[in-house]
Amino acid sequence: MLPHYQLFTAHWTGAKAEVITFAHASLAAGTALVDISTEFEAVVGVIPDAMARLHFLWSTDPISETRVLIGNIYQYQACVPAKQEALLDLASRVIGRYRRTATHIIIAGDWNASLCPRFF
Repeated sequence: MLPHYQLFTAHWTGAKAEVITFAHASLAAGTALVDISTEFEAVVGVIPDAMARLHFLWSTDPISETRVLIGNIYQYQACVPAKQEALLDLASRVIGRYRRTATHIIIAGDWNASLCPRFF
């Protein structure tokens, strides 16, 4: 199975990569990691490790010219709602940048919990 897939992940100085994405070879040929450093600047004060928790891929099918933005998010736990909201804000900023040029936008990942803090 693995020879037919390409692994995408982002490594940032001082951060452990928490998110990886496997793309099938036929899709991966026209796929690249999206540079989200500009959008990251808006949330770096709240979530300095955000670059390790989410990444986006931009893919263009060479035959159909379909353009797909793929997001993979490893959301924070409910006990840190400010970080949850900031990560979603970061994702929204990236989506906003590609909204007009993408044919499809696909967001997936491990959402962990709702935006509401849990009270025990």
